[in-house]
Amino acid sequence: MKSTLRIFFFLTSFCFPAAFTAQNEDYHIPSDVSDTLYHVQKLDGTGFIGEILVDNDEEVVIKTKELGKVKIPKYLIEKVEPIDLNNVRFSKGKLVSDDFAPRYFYTNSSQSLKKEQGSLLWNWWGVEMQYGVSDKFDVGLTTTWLGTPVGLNTKYSFDIAPDVTAALGSRVYSGGWAFISSGVVYPFGSITVGDKHTHLTGHAGFITAYGPQSSGERAWVFGLAGKAAITAKVDAVVEIFSLPVINTFDPVYLILPAIRINNDYQKAFQIGFAGLVSGNEALPIPVPFFQVMRSF
Repeated sequence: MKSTLRIFFFLTSFCFPAAFTAQNEDYHIPSDVSDTLYHVQKLDGTGFIGEILVDNDEEVVIKTKELGKVKIPKYLIEKVEPIDLNNVRFSKGKLVSDDFAPRYFYTNSSQSLKKEQGSLLWNWWGVEMQYGVSDKFDVGLTTTWLGTPVGLNTKYSFDIAPDVTAALGSRVYSGGWAFISSGVVYPFGSITVGDKHTHLTGHAGFITAYGPQSSGERAWVFGLAGKAAITAKVDAVVEIFSLPVINTFDPVYLILPAIRINNDYQKAFQIGFAGLVSGNEALPIPVPFFQVMRSF
């Protein structure tokens, strides 16, 4: 345990100072930005971000920083939505979304999605969807590309102090079509310290197996995770959690350092590597872990 924590704090001390030195330029909203910005998306997927000057039955005129005034016929528009300035960053005047701020690699922080905000994550092993039912309650589904197992997760968030958020939630996994009557249940709690862009989370829970072939195996699962904004487009993510090894006093920890690229509005890409630590032994996993992130 002590060796694992030393690795975690080494990684976070390496990543986090760079974030604090980069924020001064990237996080101040330019003085010429309107209090309300809008995202106008056309049917062909083209998007424009800026201040709406005209919105009538025939057209929308939006003032963007790069293109100036853009006139878009109404019949070509798929959606017009306001942008929450607390959910974005600015880099040299360009808007970059931070829709995936509560996410680490496998787990989430205690911070919640906004109401009716959703996110999709593609991994090489499967896909996950998360949706904000309210500003404090999230639900999600996850599965592998084979459709087994299938998981349902829920999380309720609440503030306990300035820049301190707690959450209570659960993950329920079924074996899916292959082992529909078997699975695991994992209730958990977490606490996150920090703002939306840079934060540290501790979480713990108790996992229990069920099914005809199970004898009620149980194990504690706990971990630490951190996210730091290096620039307006780049985040450093570090995650460590224990694997549910049954009937042993020698826990195994999974360590995931990663870099997240917030390259465009409502899009991000995350890549990292992983390693296993047990006692004094460390085993790198020679396969890159990646995620393609989209919000809706």
